[in-house]
Amino acid sequence: RFHTGEYWIWEVAMGALQHKGTRMMMVVVGCLQNFLAGGVIFGWAAISATMMGSTDGGPGIDSRFLHKMFVVASSINFLSPLFLGIILDRYGPRACSCVSMGCVTIGFLVFGASSHDMGYMFGLSLISFGGPGVQNAIIHLSNLFPASKSTIISIITGCFQLSFSIFYFFEQLWFNYGVSYRTLFIGYAVISALSFFASAVLWPDSPYDFDSQVSNSSPGTMQMMRPATKQPPAGSWGSGTMNRRATMLVR
Repeated sequence: RFHTGEYWIWEVAMGALQHKGTRMMMVVVGCLQNFLAGGVIFGWAAISATMMGSTDGGPGIDSRFLHKMFVVASSINFLSPLFLGIILDRYGPRACSCVSMGCVTIGFLVFGASSHDMGYMFGLSLISFGGPGVQNAIIHLSNLFPASKSTIISIITGCFQLSFSIFYFFEQLWFNYGVSYRTLFIGYAVISALSFFASAVLWPDSPYDFDSQVSNSSPGTMQMMRPATKQPPAGSWGSGTMNRRATMLVR
């Protein structure tokens, strides 16, 4: 059954995306998410030496187990896009980003609250698992700026690489300000949780799609895919409106 309210919300979203500032805000939020969680695991070396210490708030993890943790977590990182990609295809960017940020949030929380080796490994594995999905869920935002699509993709990729420095900042806070690893990881879980809620509010259920056929005659035209589950019946209110609003010009 067609619900006009859902398509009214869809039209409001389409109208908002006509404003360049709104689209820029969404790209900035996506890049910030990617910086906060996308590739955090690859900066593990910056904090691994500190994790071996049992003094000054360190967990005192054995060096051999510490390396084992990284091997397991990095392997999971390379495998997780297979599962998160299925979620992205079937349920869209919002679900993929929420699942990914949820894993990262729980991972930091588990690591910060744990007091044994397997808890540390489980937490780090969750952080590693969610990272790739954060980036995959926002790649489609490049279609909000068709004329600068490659530039936006490069910025998103750059933010992923910048996320390698997160654990370096942890290290600096640890040594220079005496912040314990528990405080760092649990505090970062709070930040990740805020990012999770941003995903739930901002990201669409269907990716923004660049209509290349329309763009051949009208450069810079972007199409937002309609909700896939509920379409207005022919001749009903909203069907003509949706067709007229299905494409919009972004400059």
